[in-house]
Amino acid sequence: MKYLSVTAIILFFIFLGWGCSNSVNRNAVNQRSDLRLLKIQPDQLLSLRTSDFLDSVKFIPLETTPESEFAEISQIEIIDSLYLILDRMSNQILFFKKDGKFVRRISPKNRDIPVPYHSIAKFSLDPNRKILSFLDQQKPNVYEFDFFGNFLKMRDKKPIDYNIREFYHLGKYTINYFSYESRNSNTNSSPTIVVNEGEKEIDSYLFFDPSTIYYNDMYDARKYFFRSKENLLFSRPGDYTVYEFDKKGKINRYVDICLPEKFKLPEDFLTNKQYSNKRRKYLDSSRSKVYLITDFYKAGDMLSCRLIGSRYKSTFLYSLRSEVAIDFRNYLSDSSTFFLPIANNTVLGVDCDSYISSVSASQIIQAITRNIKIQGYLSSLPDHLNTLYKKGNNQNPILTLIKPKSIIVYDDKK
Repeated sequence: MKYLSVTAIILFFIFLGWGCSNSVNRNAVNQRSDLRLLKIQPDQLLSLRTSDFLDSVKFIPLETTPESEFAEISQIEIIDSLYLILDRMSNQILFFKKDGKFVRRISPKNRDIPVPYHSIAKFSLDPNRKILSFLDQQKPNVYEFDFFGNFLKMRDKKPIDYNIREFYHLGKYTINYFSYESRNSNTNSSPTIVVNEGEKEIDSYLFFDPSTIYYNDMYDARKYFFRSKENLLFSRPGDYTVYEFDKKGKINRYVDICLPEKFKLPEDFLTNKQYSNKRRKYLDSSRSKVYLITDFYKAGDMLSCRLIGSRYKSTFLYSLRSEVAIDFRNYLSDSSTFFLPIANNTVLGVDCDSYISSVSASQIIQAITRNIKIQGYLSSLPDHLNTLYKKGNNQNPILTLIKPKSIIVYDDKK
């Protein structure tokens, strides 16, 4: 497939009754010469043994102390040898070494914060300035910290801060995503992406008509930017294209996802006024229609992807070399992964060539308990998993680093 022209592939899928990316305005969006068109059948994903598609899995228990205890991993980012984890339930950002050792935390109770914040939805890292920042969701404040978690300053939100859905620092550029919210009510064309260099706006992309669609018309996403080892990817609701930003902040089409009709939104879903103020209602009644492609990361020769509808979720890994889609919610953990669960059905990020996911301590302990009857099982476990087993359920989530194989070879008769 990858040796055919994109036009030929699209015509081929149209003939078969498949739909590809939705009709959206792509002003100034370039197309990669190696743009891939992925034909995905969400109800026919491969269910494989972990040894069929994984090179290795590393389990990292995160140290549990009264100060480091948290409930969930809402966001994870990497700074040098540290994992930074946002737990929205406890409203904290926790710093852990890559071996799981707790280092410090940012909490509303920190004494160096003059005015405690109330709610964090997500945080951003600026590697150039070495600043961690976030907006308080309930107050008009923006907080900045250094990469050691020390408080630097608090400032008032600017008008634009209320419109930006998410921003990402890429070198000297800041990429702002506005969703379908127009910054100017007197225009019929507004960008969803604006790229800044300092305070100067240098590029804008993916325009929409504010009279046709607005931000409350579509469901939100947990995250829009996905950083891998070699690229920064971006997706947005209602669009079956995944985009890539180059080092100069220029946007390119990276992958087009093709779905069968029963999973696909109407071609004019984002542009036809007949759907104005009715899009959420349509999605609620069309339970299997995929409105969001998210958690899109590249690790080695593998892509991760999560498809979301109002009552539908599916996570898969796609091998670029073997051209197969593997069900990441329905796999069989075998001896290569100690018969243990390896993921919570989602990919949280990428560390080098490994996917980052997590499982709860209770899931690991339950699996170990079931497998004790296997002769020599406990002695085959690494020391840190035996220690985790002995400590019981009341522990922090377990990070997993999942390294996929380059080529997938499997026996479909298993």
